[in-house]
Amino acid sequence: MKIRDLIRLGFVCFTIMTLIVGGIALLNLNRINSAMNIFSQYKVPLAKATERVSTFMCQAHHHTTSYLLTHEKKDIENMTSCIRKTKDEINHIKRLTKGEEPELARLNSYLIEFDDTLKRIIKMHKDGEGITKKLRFAGREVEDIVRREYPPSTLITILQARRQEKNFMTFGNKKLTKGERTYKDKFESAIKDLYRFGSSDASLKEKIKIYQNLFRQFVTNYRETDILVNELINGGKQIQNLATNISRKSSRESDDAISKIENLIKSARVWHILIILLIIVTIGFGLLLSSYIANLFYRPMESLARAMKKAQYGKLSARADIFREDEVGALAKGFNSMMDEIEKSDKKIKTLQTQLIRSERLASLGEISAGIAHEINNPLAGILIYSNLLLEDIKDATPEKENLKRIIEQANRCKSIVKGLLDFSRQTEPKIEIISINKYIEGALKLVENQALFHNIEIRRGLAQALPFVKGDGGQLQQVFLNILINAAEAMPQGGKVDVETNLSKDGNFVEIKFKDTGCGISEKNLKKAFDPFFTTKPPGKGTGLGLSVSYGIVKNHNGVIDIESQEGKGTTFTIKFPRGK
Repeated sequence: MKIRDLIRLGFVCFTIMTLIVGGIALLNLNRINSAMNIFSQYKVPLAKATERVSTFMCQAHHHTTSYLLTHEKKDIENMTSCIRKTKDEINHIKRLTKGEEPELARLNSYLIEFDDTLKRIIKMHKDGEGITKKLRFAGREVEDIVRREYPPSTLITILQARRQEKNFMTFGNKKLTKGERTYKDKFESAIKDLYRFGSSDASLKEKIKIYQNLFRQFVTNYRETDILVNELINGGKQIQNLATNISRKSSRESDDAISKIENLIKSARVWHILIILLIIVTIGFGLLLSSYIANLFYRPMESLARAMKKAQYGKLSARADIFREDEVGALAKGFNSMMDEIEKSDKKIKTLQTQLIRSERLASLGEISAGIAHEINNPLAGILIYSNLLLEDIKDATPEKENLKRIIEQANRCKSIVKGLLDFSRQTEPKIEIISINKYIEGALKLVENQALFHNIEIRRGLAQALPFVKGDGGQLQQVFLNILINAAEAMPQGGKVDVETNLSKDGNFVEIKFKDTGCGISEKNLKKAFDPFFTTKPPGKGTGLGLSVSYGIVKNHNGVIDIESQEGKGTTFTIKFPRGK
């Protein structure tokens, strides 16, 4: 199938997709209408239910006020009915909202408290009625005794007490004028006078005491009832206000939601019209557009052909221009990717050739270094011999003897450096023997400590004492240690610290060596390739990329494990483990 035909087929598919989108828009419109109906059926009943709750609580508050004035059973029945209806409406609202209305819990809690307070008031009233009957009976008994057995002055006192009793029952413990005593105080004063008049009559005193205690019980009942009445009135107001707020909130939410749905429907209708117009425009513009697009394929194909011709004649930098993100564009991208890989491979080959040449050069330098070390060793031996002879001939406590000692000391130091260089560069067959790791670490450290590369670097030793021996070739292991130390120094050109530690592993089966530096670190990307042969992050001419790979091979040949941890900007830690010798 030709490209032009493919484009036309794609246009037809686009048209079909547009029609599908239009159908989906119509379907969504129907869904919105259904959602609006369901929402109205849910929100409107919710608003009505909350409004009924507010109405019932208003009625309950009215019947409460009436009961407190008249104490009629009809008001109690009406209040109970209102509370029951309110609870039913709350349960109905919970079913509508699926328990998601947070204020319903508060409303239900207030209602329970209101019902409980009401029951306690009714009980207090009943108790108060009983106390009132007993109080009046006790008052009449005292009054009858005083009428029969005492003079009129005493009768006036009991009548005064009875009057204060009735005043308290009618008006409560109030003062009629400023500075006047309350009815309770006046009653207590009259009772006190009665005690004085009847001090010799034990029977009267007992009756007066009963009368006084009943009055005090009535006062206590009155006060507690008054407190509960205030709680009931406040609770009723809370319930009424909360129910009114829920009703208003539900009404607002219902109105807002309906308004949003209506706006959404209007918007959906507009989009429906736009989609229909899009379909018409697409159908009319399709044929002209398909012909125009087909002609656009000529330019990218011509560019691809030119790039392929250049590559054919060895110009690996040739690339095709990408004009479009389609099949031809993918072809051009594929060609460019292929040329990128070819160019990378060519550069890698040239890099490997450079590295091989550099490796051969380093090998030659190693042999030359070994020869130079041998040549230097012979004059050093002569210097040491003749210096010691001169030292024996010179008397003590002379400047010349101190100078000779310094010459011998520095010559021995040079001899130690040359010996370390010979041990490192000597090419011999691996010799497995029982060795001390600490000894060869010290040897490597002595070899590098005096080099210029380590002048600004602090080397901190943490070598464990009484470390078990291991089996291995000391020269090869020292080569590993040197490679790691040199890498650490090169990662700290401005100076830093290197921690060298040896320990026995927790299970006691391995000797662990750690080299930790504060250098620039290795990126996570390069960390995975750190032990690959010829991999290096150093600029060309500064490294071969063989040091760590050779070290890795030596450690493996000794049945050991080498691991590397690093963070860019923080440093690198090498951990080496060798089995302990047996």
